[in-house]
Amino acid sequence: MKEHLGDRDLLNRWTGEYERASIYHGLDESNFRDFEAQWKPVLERRAAEFPNWTEAADGNVQDAHWDWVGNAKAESRYDTFAVECDGMTQGLMLVDLATRFARIQSQRGLDLCYVELISSAPWNRPKFSDRPKYRGTGCALLATAVSLSRELEFKGRVGLHSLPESESWYGPLGFTNCGFDDVKKMQYFEMTEEQANQFLADREA
Repeated sequence: MKEHLGDRDLLNRWTGEYERASIYHGLDESNFRDFEAQWKPVLERRAAEFPNWTEAADGNVQDAHWDWVGNAKAESRYDTFAVECDGMTQGLMLVDLATRFARIQSQRGLDLCYVELISSAPWNRPKFSDRPKYRGTGCALLATAVSLSRELEFKGRVGLHSLPESESWYGPLGFTNCGFDDVKKMQYFEMTEEQANQFLADREA
């Protein structure tokens, strides 16, 4: 069941004004329609411009193969979240509810909230669009993941694997790069309790 969690402001780069966006727990048919009709065709066309998955990073489109609808409907272990603004799904996130443990030495072995997939709509992405529209979608979703971690009594700890084009994004947000994961073939990042507190404080400033 879709639940409204609250609102956050996104910057409309086209107008320079902030617009109110809604954060939801759970996806419904409107989110699935937005993905299938608005996200997917654009992602697939852009991905076809690159000869391989590695070079697709240049167009910020390495997630073109992600099956958001299939994962959200079929995998009961996922919590799903969406950001909606201007009548459209602007961001999506899947959080894995399976038990995961932190790798950073200071919190090794402690429970954390693992973000399986996180993505902004293609028209919001630098390198994908010459005029990306909304800024702040990814941060809104990560703040939601931190809040979920707190609710689960994981004290804001969050972990995720990053696509190559997003690796430089997580460091400035306060994540620690834990190195290359040979299983996932991606860099793995974690946010400690202290980093999570600072991340939320920066969002509220």
